[in-house]
Amino acid sequence: MGILGARGITRNFGDYPALRGIDLDIYQGECVVCAGANGSGKTVLSRILCGLAAPSSGVVYFKGTPLAECSGLRTHIGLVFQDPDAQFVGETVYEDVAFGPRNLCFPPEKVHSAVSGVLKKIGLDAKADWTPRSLSGGEKRRLAIGGILAMGCRVLFMDEPFANLDWTSVRMVLEIIKTLKQDGVTLVILTHELEKVLAFADRLLILDNGLLADGGNCEDVLDRLTDRRGVRDPRRSVKTAADCTWL
Repeated sequence: MGILGARGITRNFGDYPALRGIDLDIYQGECVVCAGANGSGKTVLSRILCGLAAPSSGVVYFKGTPLAECSGLRTHIGLVFQDPDAQFVGETVYEDVAFGPRNLCFPPEKVHSAVSGVLKKIGLDAKADWTPRSLSGGEKRRLAIGGILAMGCRVLFMDEPFANLDWTSVRMVLEIIKTLKQDGVTLVILTHELEKVLAFADRLLILDNGLLADGGNCEDVLDRLTDRRGVRDPRRSVKTAADCTWL
């Protein structure tokens, strides 16, 4: 079993099955890209794997322990929402990144050290006194990532991290993804924009109508794609999955 494991995960909304028997392992330090059409279950699955929502049945494990029995989960696993504005709570960039560590009762010197280090890592140290909503789209995404990293999380989920971003902002986010991957952070990226990020993926997963329809080596999964799964093969404009990046 990986650092995260899901066994028999289902999620029902009334009579609608959003997830149907998901079995999945995510291994420490790998970057997994998860794709699927709108409504395929990507966001629901990510919230369950992060412990932000409960499955209707099945169990999620973190390092072999059921997620429900894990203490201090927010210092291990974090989720960057599709809309970063929904995550901002501080009046300044510094205060926003500091919120998580303070809420976890880190001592003041540890809070300052964590925030300073993260702001430098995400390239926002020069804008520590800015308001979050004065930042560009890419900077907001980086700030949302920073708030999670400051709590010590080493498993990071990103839900549609490139949504509504221009070329420059996409590159900002990709630079952070590249750095986090080099640092050994476990990354799960949920996106339909494979052409932007697939080069960083160790594995590609395809969700289809609440089922884990396929998963494995990116090239192999792309070779098996069918139109009905609602995922476009990004190799129509490049040669291989390794070429799928905007950096």
